Amino acid sequence: MEQRWICGDFMTGDYICDLPVLGESSWASALNDVGRVEVQVSAADPKVRRLGLDKLLVPWRTYIGVVYDDVIMQAGPVTTSFYDHDTGRYQISAVGAAGYFARRRVLPVSAATEPLYDYPNKRPNPGVAQALNGSYRNIVNSMLTTLMAWPGGAPSLTFRPSDPGGTYTRTYLGTELKEFWEAITDITDVENGIDVMVRPQWVDTAQVKVRWMVDTGTLAKPLLAGGPVVWDTTRPNVNLSKLKVTSDGTNITTRVWVTGGRDSDQPLYATAQNTELINAGMPLLETVDSLHTSVSDQATLNAWAADHLAAHARPVVTCDFEVRGDGNPKVTDWQVGDWVELITDGIPHLDDGVNQMRILGRTGSASDMQIGVTVAPVRGQDAWLSEDQ
Repeated sequence: MEQRWICGDFMTGDYICDLPVLGESSWASALNDVGRVEVQVSAADPKVRRLGLDKLLVPWRTYIGVVYDDVIMQAGPVTTSFYDHDTGRYQISAVGAAGYFARRRVLPVSAATEPLYDYPNKRPNPGVAQALNGSYRNIVNSMLTTLMAWPGGAPSLTFRPSDPGGTYTRTYLGTELKEFWEAITDITDVENGIDVMVRPQWVDTAQVKVRWMVDTGTLAKPLLAGGPVVWDTTRPNVNLSKLKVTSDGTNITTRVWVTGGRDSDQPLYATAQNTELINAGMPLLETVDSLHTSVSDQATLNAWAADHLAAHARPVVTCDFEVRGDGNPKVTDWQVGDWVELITDGIPHLDDGVNQMRILGRTGSASDMQIGVTVAPVRGQDAWLSEDQ
């Protein structure tokens, strides 16, 4: 399996050249998250000196990425660089393409010339507010269309066709200055939300141009999940090693308090309790959720309280292991978000036999073909406390 490290123009997607990297170069991608690429080179390498990377790799204008065979595993705009004179190493770091959305705001182009606040009427200016309706995919697509309308706001982005139907509503006031990626994660985190991933792709087989595909779930299929990928730890010579299992109950919540109403004259509060856990002998474990302060509707805030309880009703179990990227299955045949069947026997916190899971993240480096994988079990709100406890 061939591994290449590349760079190009972030706005146009045009490929520039391959990079002569050292083994310490690495990359990471994660479900509904930004990801990263870090390239290390030797400043004394004649190829590096000819390329003039300090001039070539301009923050936010240039992307770096990693390719396995013909598949781009991760790529995104350069953000920082670091040179160590003692070692002669030069490191260039980039965020995944989704990191660009953390630098944008959910605002129409009119916000550049209209006030965000209507001072005569003492209210946020409705002229720069956005009320978006329909399926979550259509809401995301509408936000993307607005984002790309700004001067300099249209890198080589593309997104999926519309998803008809849906009665969801999202309102973004200009005074919120809502971060675009935060608005996306609000949609991915809510109950019945969808996955949103920004995946770098070659435009064609010539591999001279990259595009940033904003991949979104639908009403019928909210999760971006292929597979299943099967790893059977009970079989000899399985392509899996260094399996570690973590069960983290730090954030289990039996009562949550949620704050809202920041943009209205009256603050709002919501609370909810997991009576089932309390009746099972769990202590009162309280959490304050301040992530929804802009919500001005009590029913919406109540729904966020219920969502928080559902998401924090049990320990979070994660499994970390390594596989060979050129083994079976090849890393180019599966991706973050895919379903997994992890077959185990006698491993704490896992069932004997098939454990249904999803791939939460994967990592790799230039030193070898080892791929780090993080998965988590897929479970409903079934009882995880023993009946005799």
